[in-house]
Amino acid sequence: MTIKIEIEYGITWYDISDYIGSITPVPIVSRNRDYEPTGKGFTMKVWSSCPDISKVVGMSRCRLKLDDVVKFIGQPKVTKKEFGTNYHKIEIEDGVMKLEEKFIDYDQLHSDLAGAGNDLLYRASDNESLPNLRLDWLLQVMFSQCGFSLDTTNLTGLSIATNKYVNDLVTTTQEDFNWEDIRLDENMLYAINQSYAINHTKIESNDIGSYDSQGQKITFFSFFKRICSYFSLFLKYEGSSYYLYRKNSETYIGYGVGNDNKWDYSESTEEKREPNYRVSVSASLTRSEFNNTTANSIDKVYSYGAKSGYLIPWYTNLIFLLHAKWAGADDGDVYNPVVSFIGHNFLIPLDGNIYKKYADANTENWIIRNITTSIQAGQLNILENLVDIEERESRMTEAEVIA
Repeated sequence: MTIKIEIEYGITWYDISDYIGSITPVPIVSRNRDYEPTGKGFTMKVWSSCPDISKVVGMSRCRLKLDDVVKFIGQPKVTKKEFGTNYHKIEIEDGVMKLEEKFIDYDQLHSDLAGAGNDLLYRASDNESLPNLRLDWLLQVMFSQCGFSLDTTNLTGLSIATNKYVNDLVTTTQEDFNWEDIRLDENMLYAINQSYAINHTKIESNDIGSYDSQGQKITFFSFFKRICSYFSLFLKYEGSSYYLYRKNSETYIGYGVGNDNKWDYSESTEEKREPNYRVSVSASLTRSEFNNTTANSIDKVYSYGAKSGYLIPWYTNLIFLLHAKWAGADDGDVYNPVVSFIGHNFLIPLDGNIYKKYADANTENWIIRNITTSIQAGQLNILENLVDIEERESRMTEAEVIA
């Protein structure tokens, strides 16, 4: 297997593999037990004798290639010349950490979201005369603004809920919902993590009395990792794009390495965090309240689970809408989050594939398996895959829930 470390300077990539004095293992997969990407990077020491050392110091990005396929991309976090040495020490962080540099707000997102070009991705005025957008379109825009492509095609058709009763205030039907049916009210998006239901204009101007609305904004990365957690999604980089995958089994399927290829192996047990779990959702379910400049209070609209125990984190005003499936519905039409006589439509994705799976991941005991083997480039259904270039091996960590 050929292994290369390349740096980008300007629009050109340079191979510096022969001038690396030392390098820590490179994480081509790295998430926690909650399915959140960790953003972990690596550190390398590059000899000052490298003919492209000025470009190394001024690089914009760095990547790992295995057999000429990019498996990791990142950017420099810290670059310094070590005193009394003949090398530069460079800390590289995962490219996904670029999402930590931008905040969810109207000025940042609206123009690109509205430029989708079709109502399936972004609907400027839906059946309730309010704007909404598809969740995966939002994620793609976030990555694009940070200089990356995000491919979500592997999630197309992913079942979120089946045979769920929904109501359009006229009729009640049973419907199936997939990943691409999940949508967000645009005005509510800009009020995520706020203590009020209010339009973005007031949030941007920080004009809600003594309340610090600017200080409550969340970053792209904070939002993205929470979505990965709720939907059990894996993030990986390959070729020229990030990809999202869904955990491909609810049971342990192994790490794909035979006993004859295990160079080292160990097991440990991690106990569940709490004997119980709970979830609490606070928001306004009146979409129009996010379209005016009056600060409306929000209330607890849903809670489930024990009175004490592990509280599943949930942002205020984070409410998922569902794409309408009634006869004659237009692209981008949505079910109202509140209905009059059958329950709450917004609970369907919650009840189907989000909070319960997330809760289970946090409340069960786990077996943690650590495997050292030859370099593996394809495993996804694991916690971590660290490629040790110096030893030419993979150090993988896998977890299995103990029933």
